[in-house]
This record gives sequence, structure tokens and C-alpha cells, in this order.
Amino acid sequence: MLFTVTQDLTKGKAKKSVTSTYTINVMQNGNGDMVVTKNPTIAAEPATARIKLPDTQSDNSVASSTADDVTKFLKTFFALYPKSDRNELKYYVKDGTHPIERNLKFVELLDPVFKQTKSSLTVTLSVKYLDTDNDMSQVSQYTLILSKQSNNWIITKGI
Repeated sequence: MLFTVTQDLTKGKAKKSVTSTYTINVMQNGNGDMVVTKNPTIAAEPATARIKLPDTQSDNSVASSTADDVTKFLKTFFALYPKSDRNELKYYVKDGTHPIERNLKFVELLDPVFKQTKSSLTVTLSVKYLDTDNDMSQVSQYTLILSKQSNNWIITKGI
């Protein structure tokens, strides 16, 4: 674990703020108690990550009729995915995939973004499920590559 402590120090009339960063190893024992396994060790202060996020906007390269068709396919797939067996999933995912085998109820697709490439279609989206075992919502993010085979869509990558 990495943590930072900021202290306001006063010596006479002089005041200053000092920031220190430390790492510490903490483990949890079988009783659920937290145990410090190594004393705090001074460390460099963490910096903000400098990453460039991919463009998450549709580029209008996909016709609305295609987007509607793919959306329908994905709603069907994600509704079946949690409960289907491996044989049934072969119709939706190239070379098949393992089923989730959880009590999830499909709720909705969130913010699908469609981009056409030469030979396939990329869809970036989130899928909202309701876990019926604990009544909690679960949102999973996917970047899927789809292609059309014999007038049917199939997921070729991303599952």
C-alpha cells in the first residue's frame, strides 16, 4: 500500500507544510484482522498517469441500419451469455467461449460506439447486468470485433 502524509509544522512563528510518502505491507489474517508485515518505508511521491485514452466516439462509418442490427444481435447475445452452454455460444462467438455460469439478468447495453474497419466492425460498449444472487448491478466493459458470416453477425474477438 502507498500512502502520503501531509503535516503542518509550527516552530515558533515559522509555519511550513511537509509531505512524505511511504509504502507499507499489510496482510489480512484468517480472522479478518489486518497485520502490518513491514514497517513504513519512505518512497517517491506518486505522479499523475500520463495516458492517452482511445477515441470513444462513433465516427459515422457505420450506417444506422447496421448499428441497429448489431445492437439487436448484442442484446440477444448478452441476454443469453450468462446461462448458455458452450455449444450454444459457438453460434455467437467464433471458436466459442466459456459461459459465465452466474445468475445474471441482462438489463441494457450502455453507450455502444461503432467503428467500421475494412473487414470487421468494432463495438466498444458497457453491459449492465443485475446479479440476482445479491441484487447488485454489475457493469462490464467490452471492446468487441464483429464480422458478418452468412448474413449473421459473429463476435470474432473480445469475449
